[in-house]
Amino acid sequence: MRSKLQTIAALAVLSTAATAGAAVSADEAKQLGGAVLTEWGAERAGNRDGSIPAWTGERVPIPAGFNSKEAGQAPDPWGDKPLYAITAQNMDKYADKLSDGQKEMFRIYPNYRMDVYQTRRTVLYPKWLLENTVKNATSAKAANGGVRLEGAYAGIPFPIPKTGNEVIWNHNLAWSPPAFGGLTQVWLVDRSGKNVLQGLENVRYQFPYWDPSIPGVRTPDSQYWVVRFESLAPARKVGERFIIINHLDPINPGTRAWAYIPGQRRVKLAPDLAYDTPSPVSAGVVTMDEGQVFQGGQDRYDFKLAGKAERYILVNQQKTSDYKTCPPEKIMTPGFPNPECIRFELHRVWQVDATLKPGYRHIFHKRKMYFDEDWSGAAVGDMYDAAGKLYRVDYSPITLIYDPAFPDVQYQQAHVSWTFDLQTGNYVNQSYMGFKEGRETGGYVMSKPLPSTFFTPDALAAGGIR
Repeated sequence: MRSKLQTIAALAVLSTAATAGAAVSADEAKQLGGAVLTEWGAERAGNRDGSIPAWTGERVPIPAGFNSKEAGQAPDPWGDKPLYAITAQNMDKYADKLSDGQKEMFRIYPNYRMDVYQTRRTVLYPKWLLENTVKNATSAKAANGGVRLEGAYAGIPFPIPKTGNEVIWNHNLAWSPPAFGGLTQVWLVDRSGKNVLQGLENVRYQFPYWDPSIPGVRTPDSQYWVVRFESLAPARKVGERFIIINHLDPINPGTRAWAYIPGQRRVKLAPDLAYDTPSPVSAGVVTMDEGQVFQGGQDRYDFKLAGKAERYILVNQQKTSDYKTCPPEKIMTPGFPNPECIRFELHRVWQVDATLKPGYRHIFHKRKMYFDEDWSGAAVGDMYDAAGKLYRVDYSPITLIYDPAFPDVQYQQAHVSWTFDLQTGNYVNQSYMGFKEGRETGGYVMSKPLPSTFFTPDALAAGGIR
């Protein structure tokens, strides 16, 4: 597999991918925006057989009657049918493009299926982001062993990544609107197929890193991701509130988290809401750093950039955010989500292998993660235990977001996250936006940034309802 990755890697820069602290030269940076690379570092051309097309910058057709303020999500603009299906019976034919976790899913679940659709490269970034990304090529630095980000403007930090840490930073800082929010749900699906609501959350996200009104270089003490959520269901969790703040230096000041628990009627610092602490709404199936495959600080792992490969990932995944097409009772089937609601495409991805550092603890001793070359976020992750056995598989379906009000921007966003526990047969569906009490939740909606005081312990205390 290692030689396969090296063969597929199309760029000369990969020859130095494992060199810690490698810098991008001015000559290398000149490739960005040219005939070979886009401004964000993706290969502009398609692959040899045309199954991955060239990036053209073409806009998707906007469905008639679409109103982003009402829907909150972009429905499927194509109406594509699957090109073919991968099953347990024919998986060997496609094995070189499947992750180890996907292969294991076929072994555990003989009726598991991956419907593969036409690959569509739909990303369009705003001009200011592309300009900042080109500057970052020679300005940004992953310091302190790759853990801390320095010298980055509001763009993708490392358009020509040389190390695993740089790819992780691109993932943590995948482009997002500066502020958005909405109602989301978390469901546990047990081995028998029973669906149990773990949480209905009113969530508000802010990404100060991506706020174009904030000029200049982002300093290590800058906040890059801030979230506040309030539990609305089930009854035992109503009124719980949490705030998590991530900084570009995850050690100092690091990740800060606070929790308001109604029964205690007080706000507490919650330093354990990180790393392998189970998420409070995951029934113990998802760790805090496992959402969207990986979240948070990089200090517990050595991250190795294995190279670039072609993999089947979940892109342009519109159906799972469309409550009319795939409501909870349809999508959440035993063992895995209903294949009729899942869209796989063949994409080029960066592979990063993470190995737990000596002297650190985590339930995952090894992780293999795959990051789309166009949208820099993760799409698939395989998690291994201390014995080297596959433990969990993570899918981060990437949804296309578009809005007629912003004709020059189309972006991908990981709104939903699935974690499959291979030991128990349970899986968790996080950030699902189907409906609440028979009504659509409407998904995430872009908004103006809220004042920083909204994301403080005092604000949590003032908002307590019982």
